[in-house]
Amino acid sequence: MTYEEAIARVLNHAKLPPLKKTEVDEETGFLWLAWKADSANQIPDAREAYRDLLDCLEVINHKLNGAMPSRTNDARKQSPDRLVAYAVSSIVSATLQYYVRWSHKKGLDPATLEQFLVMAMGMSCAWDAVLAGDIDSIPQAVSDQLKRLY
Repeated sequence: MTYEEAIARVLNHAKLPPLKKTEVDEETGFLWLAWKADSANQIPDAREAYRDLLDCLEVINHKLNGAMPSRTNDARKQSPDRLVAYAVSSIVSATLQYYVRWSHKKGLDPATLEQFLVMAMGMSCAWDAVLAGDIDSIPQAVSDQLKRLY
């Protein structure tokens, strides 16, 4: 995946309009899945969208921070684009809002609800790792963080 494709997919996950015409399917976006499930009073199966978002953040991490961020000179690192930062923040924020709303509803599966919260924590951890600029593997950083919590 290219950096431009990763940006397009992150924008799609945030339900934001693309910067240019893209082949990304709106219905694969994380927040689209949450919105659609919410309208049906369900919790979505967003695992594939979550994994895709982490993959996108991995690509963005290496574009901004180098092939080996832990060994890249700070002068060679770039700041994230404001729109990308907004998109990721929106995804995490909206995911937490859905979690809170769903946690007050009766009849929703608690294990699935917790899985949705864990995804929010994973997305937040992944974005923190991109911003830190010294993490070589986003999926590994997220996995390590979640293992410490559970």
